[in-house]
Amino acid sequence: MTAQPTPITDHNPHPSPPRDGPTVLKCKSTADFLAALPFVTGYTAENSIFIVLFRGSRAGNVLRFDLPPEERHDDGAPLIDAIEGILDDTGAGQASPAIVLTTSERFSDRRRAPRLRFARRIQRRFRARGWTLRELAVIAADGWSGLLDQTDPAPRALSEIVQAQRAVEARTTRAVPASLSVLGEIPAADPARAAAVAAKLWELAGHANSGHANGGRASERTATHEWLPGVARVAETCFERAGDLRSNAASPGVHRAGADRVDPRVLARLIDATTRPDRWLALALTAVTRARFVISLIDDFDEDPLTGVAVHESENSTGWSLRNVLLLLSQEPVEPHKLARAITALEDAAAHAPETRRVGVLAMLAWLWWLRGLQSVAHRLITQALDHEPGDSEAHAIAHLISELIEEPPAAHVLQLQEQFSAAA
Repeated sequence: MTAQPTPITDHNPHPSPPRDGPTVLKCKSTADFLAALPFVTGYTAENSIFIVLFRGSRAGNVLRFDLPPEERHDDGAPLIDAIEGILDDTGAGQASPAIVLTTSERFSDRRRAPRLRFARRIQRRFRARGWTLRELAVIAADGWSGLLDQTDPAPRALSEIVQAQRAVEARTTRAVPASLSVLGEIPAADPARAAAVAAKLWELAGHANSGHANGGRASERTATHEWLPGVARVAETCFERAGDLRSNAASPGVHRAGADRVDPRVLARLIDATTRPDRWLALALTAVTRARFVISLIDDFDEDPLTGVAVHESENSTGWSLRNVLLLLSQEPVEPHKLARAITALEDAAAHAPETRRVGVLAMLAWLWWLRGLQSVAHRLITQALDHEPGDSEAHAIAHLISELIEEPPAAHVLQLQEQFSAAA
């Protein structure tokens, strides 16, 4: 039997609380629960299966999978197998999760609730494992229904959910989160700013070519102590500025243009650093730690720590590789605000980078969204990166590496679930 690929999993191990602290949303009905779900996940999504994990009576992590096409002969069995495996490995199945199916199908197009057969198959699998479901519901295009205790569930009006969501908005002053389909979208560029960035990149390329002419390979293998402080400080400047803009924006997804953004000269240096494995790694380390720590690597290692770092270990006799370090980083959770500010900065860079210099930026965005827990957004971004012409072989090698890494969820997220539910047991 051919092994089934691991399905893409989106989850929210570290949902960002509102600035005035977390709000407890008490759900007295299924409609209340469905209304609260986007505020727990941080996004909405059609044609999905959401699995809400609980600690006692309080909802925590949420897993999301693409809902399989109904016409498939296996009726989604591989996905149900994968879900069972995750809940079994982590112990979350014993904590009575809740399941919500969202679909663009309609009650009016059939004699039964959309995806009822798939839902019943999940129920039977849970029963066979001795697991109980806290909730099982479907939200369709023209209605919703609780499926847990109804043999032939009838549709109920979507207005019930909308009214409950308005109540949540009134209590939390938070709008219903955006659709998953728009997360990770690159914002529109400011043409004047893009031109300024391109001019600075041309200038940087001229300096590199001058280095080749005057000193052979000086621009390719400059010692770490000469370039690392500059790269780390450029990255931190961009990330901190992005963090300030996010804090002042009405919505976390707002992107501003003009004088309050990072200087084009600094942004160009950030873009330029994403085209080489050693600089790319320095940016990645700065994103998840801080510049001072990254610069300290110079003093912590007897040998030059990052210069000449290869994408894969087989390409580097020292044993250092981008792949090895990124795998190590994926084993530790990253503070959500660090990921958020780095994503905002890199989205700005991707918007204003010339097409030929965008691959490394998109690869880093994919990696950051993957660490954030949104594997589907990471896949969307890495596809964009690999669709670009392979003008920069090193940047494309990095993109291919990221494409391989994001096939599985980050190790830190899996370990967190295992620790959470083993402690509860």
